[in-house]
Amino acid sequence: MYPIGTYIGPMELADYRNWKGLSLADVAEAIGMSNGSAVLKHETGQTMPKAAVIERYRQVTNGAVTAEDFVRVVLRHQSQQQTKEAA
Repeated sequence: MYPIGTYIGPMELADYRNWKGLSLADVAEAIGMSNGSAVLKHETGQTMPKAAVIERYRQVTNGAVTAEDFVRVVLRHQSQQQTKEAA
């Protein structure tokens, strides 16, 4: 059994932020961005962060958030957009 609050696997950025109680601004500051608007776009899949930014996310989350997590979010966002357009 894992202690409460123990990280046990990869997670998307929004899940990580909620788990740690961080704001968009907190994450932006931690990765060296000026505000949380870009973080929100990355978190929701509206834009894919560049490789260097993904590496900063990985570092500040101790590996909890990885490139694969961002790919999954972007693909989900694109699928949702296509569904809206088809309706």
